[in-house]
Amino acid sequence: MREAGMRLSGGRELAATLGLSGAALDPRCASCDGTGIALPEVWKELIDDLAPAFQRRPSVDPALDQSHGTLETALRRAAYLLSQGLLLGKRLLVLGDDDFTSLAAAALAGKVAPTQTSLTSIQVLEIDERYLSLLREDAERRGLSLETQLYDAREPLPDALHRRADVFITDPPYTLEGLSLFLSRGLHGLDRSQTRDVLLSYPQRPPIQNWELQYAMLELGLSILRVFPGFNRYHGAAMHANVSTLYHLQVTPAASPLHQGKWKHAIYTGEHRPATRYRCKGCRHEVRVGRDGEFTTVRDLKSAGCPECGGRVFLRVGK
Repeated sequence: MREAGMRLSGGRELAATLGLSGAALDPRCASCDGTGIALPEVWKELIDDLAPAFQRRPSVDPALDQSHGTLETALRRAAYLLSQGLLLGKRLLVLGDDDFTSLAAAALAGKVAPTQTSLTSIQVLEIDERYLSLLREDAERRGLSLETQLYDAREPLPDALHRRADVFITDPPYTLEGLSLFLSRGLHGLDRSQTRDVLLSYPQRPPIQNWELQYAMLELGLSILRVFPGFNRYHGAAMHANVSTLYHLQVTPAASPLHQGKWKHAIYTGEHRPATRYRCKGCRHEVRVGRDGEFTTVRDLKSAGCPECGGRVFLRVGK
């Protein structure tokens, strides 16, 4: 018994005696960092080859809930697809790809089956042309099978893409409305002649919000096959502590899109937040940032500068 109460220090003392560090006692797999998917050493060449493209990704747009997944995360997603028989010879539909998962999947398919790259089809739908431009450029340079299309998920899925895909992959906005809408568009795009698969990446939430998230999946007729907490790692995504969960879902016969036509409501996090006032440090002019404000994000405000004096330093005042 210690002054602060009982402490079970025997384990630490034993570890010290045996010369074991805290890392040595970590039960997570060192090879896969606890994700369940290891990247073998032979993949280092592929990682080095893809690194320049990932480093060239444009800056994220917070208004679109964008965040850059790591190169290793994109490859782990591709490796998981490969391990489940969901990559080679399959038709993939990717909705929203600031993570460049499509590029990693196409590159891996080309590495594993270089003479059969045309059998794997990857269609990317993205609202931000900056990402599409880079994806097209890199895919063409590598001779990869990758199609891109500028698309806003608030619009119905183009007829040409209905019931065409075997696998749907998405990292949707961080709202239940955005989640349900993106999954609905994915259901429109999946060929329903047999069981199809969905890979969904979404931030880990408190229990009640996780229940709402999973209820939204079930409401669409999707069953949860596997859950990988902490599978996805991000650069500087403080909103969800730089990690998110990977869900492997399957489409049941009861599955049906909840949203058919044009979506007219908020789907992005920033659209749900009341506008906040910011004051220019130079001239004290105030502007509103957020929903119904003069600027959507603080980044937009700083980029444009103060409307009155052009200053770029602002203080948060309040709602």
